[in-house]
Amino acid sequence: MSAADRPYGTARVSAPRRRIADEVASMRGAFAVEDLVTALADAGRAVGLATVYRALSAMERAGSVARVGERGGAALFARCATGGHHHHLVCTDCGHVAHTACPLDEPVLRAASDAGFMITGHEIVLYGVCAACARRAAGAGRKDPRWRPGAVPPVDPEP
Repeated sequence: MSAADRPYGTARVSAPRRRIADEVASMRGAFAVEDLVTALADAGRAVGLATVYRALSAMERAGSVARVGERGGAALFARCATGGHHHHLVCTDCGHVAHTACPLDEPVLRAASDAGFMITGHEIVLYGVCAACARRAAGAGRKDPRWRPGAVPPVDPEP
């Protein structure tokens, strides 16, 4: 059973949590809590802000969503429809999110061990420009697809 089948793991699923999970499943790309609240309200399925925060926290613990950066100081989340250990690629232009296998390999883990560290967890989010945004930039004659005059990217890569 995947995270998409049980977005809250074994946690209780109330009607508001079901509405939140359904809306999260329809989100495309990275989204902030405010985006989710607005989408729920626009669909006539408004849910209180505190309920949305608690639901996203439960979904994050269950592995069905992950934090993938921030936009204007607000945390961004992405749906994790794939099961198992994975990481995310986030387009800093449009917010598109793709899943990728874990890039940590044996030499990295061995180096940590050699330095006296016992790895207990890690988070990796890779930021860049997706193929569609790169094509749009190239079509507009820009050499660097990241450059957009006057635009603020929807995803602020973490420092």
